[in-house]
Order: sequence, then structure tokens, then C-alpha cells
Amino acid sequence: MTEWYILAGHDLNGYAIVPTFSLECEITPIQTCLSHYLPTSVTIFKELMEQDVDVKLLAKRSLQNCLHILLDRYIPFKNDKGSSHLFTALDVLLASGVEVNALDTNGHTPLHLLMRNPRMSSDDVAECLRRMVVKGADTSIHSHKDGNVLALASKYLHFEAARYILSHDILASEPESIDRAIEACMTMTGRATDTFVNLRSKTRELLKHWTGKAAMPRREKIVLRVLQEAGQLDQSGIRVTKGVKVVHLAPNSQLACANEFYDKYVKKKRERLYDSVGVVPMGIFR
Repeated sequence: MTEWYILAGHDLNGYAIVPTFSLECEITPIQTCLSHYLPTSVTIFKELMEQDVDVKLLAKRSLQNCLHILLDRYIPFKNDKGSSHLFTALDVLLASGVEVNALDTNGHTPLHLLMRNPRMSSDDVAECLRRMVVKGADTSIHSHKDGNVLALASKYLHFEAARYILSHDILASEPESIDRAIEACMTMTGRATDTFVNLRSKTRELLKHWTGKAAMPRREKIVLRVLQEAGQLDQSGIRVTKGVKVVHLAPNSQLACANEFYDKYVKKKRERLYDSVGVVPMGIFR
């Protein structure tokens, strides 16, 4: 059917209302494929991608892109290959330049919708999160209704996702962010099974470890790694002007927060350490 559609010369970037998707949104063929994405959809997805379809188009009215649609509507019908079809589509879309931090009409990024999808397993959520962050996804973006991605990960008890966010996003461990995440975690009620109660307690304890003085060494560790990966610090944690390779650039908002934390809590401590042993690293900012 897909091959016939292509050979017939139909517009592969044309919009149509698909009743099983939404009576209010017009979507393209590639978005239709992603909105009902199954293990058997991989072949169709690849055929469409080979025709150079425009994956950057947005669904009309909802303004969702292909990543929004895939992660929001994905239902885990798995085969013997598990979730490999999901990760195949995700990797292809990320490599094709689909905006990973785009906002839909509700102010949600694809990451927000990933966390909100009640059908996806926490393992799949965490794996998608890791792949998207590497490609520049910003976990610190807030939606008006749901807050940042950490708040949603905590609400839906995606423990590994929450732990990953806290270990990579310095803004996520700001006091206001942690408070909201704890509140969101405790609002998840109604399933009084031992597994649910234990997972909620485990998630809450994780968040508690990032409050008060206990959070400071953890936050410092993140700051050092973020700034070192950005080429702004050497391996000893001292600011340098050159000679350090950029490994990964965090989103600008996270870099700004990391620099502010470093200047306030880390810089003088590091410089005093080197002064005490009579060594001043090359390239230090003065």
C-alpha cells in the first residue's frame, strides 16, 4: 500500500485529517505512521524516509512534530526484538534534525510527552531520555501545567529517568525544582500495591538526597563534569582559556547555572587548593 501510494505520485508531505488520530489535527503521512507505530511499521517508516519526506513539518493546530507524536502515542506492542523498532525511529528522527526541544500548543516538549505516556515502561522511558539528551534535549524546560521533566518523571515514578536527570541537569537540583518534584511524586495515588508504594518511597528518597547540605557535593560533581565537557575546566577543575577539548555542550540555561554555581561555591576552593601546594595551572582565568 505504501509503495503504491509513493508510485502513484501522491504528495508525501500533504496534510489530511486522520480520524483515529484526532478530528482537530491534520497530519502528514510520516506523522500518521508514527502515530500508530508498531513493530511492523518499521518497513513503512523506512520507505517514507527514503523518499526524503519532510520530518520537520508540524501537525496543524497541535503544532506537534514527529518526536512529539511518536513519544506521545506510542503503545508498546513488542515482538522478539523488544523495543528496537521504537529506538530505530527515535534515532532516525534525531539524526534527521527534528527539533528535540520544540514546544506544542500546550507548552510540552517531546520529553514532557515521553514522561506522560502511561503505556511506556520505565526502562524504555529512561533509554529514550538518554538518547535524546545526547542529541541536545533540554530537561530543564518548563511547561506551564507540568513543570520540568524531573517533576513528570517523579510523578509517574520513572525512577531511573529521574536519577539520570539529576545526574546531568544542574537546574533540576535547584531547591524549587526538587520541591515540585517531591510534591508531584506524592500526588501519584490510587494504586496501593506493595510495588507501587515501594517505588514511590524509593523515588521520594532519591529526591530527598538532593535537598539541603547533602545536595552540595552532588551538585558540585555535576557542575565540574558539565563545565569540563564544555571545555571550560581542566581535569583538576580549574578554569582554562584553551587546550581543553569540547566533549559535549549542555543547553545554555544549564551552562549558565553551572557557571554561576562554580563561581559561587567552587572556584575559590579550587584555587586555594592549588595555592597551598604552590601550583597555578596554565590558562587560569583571573
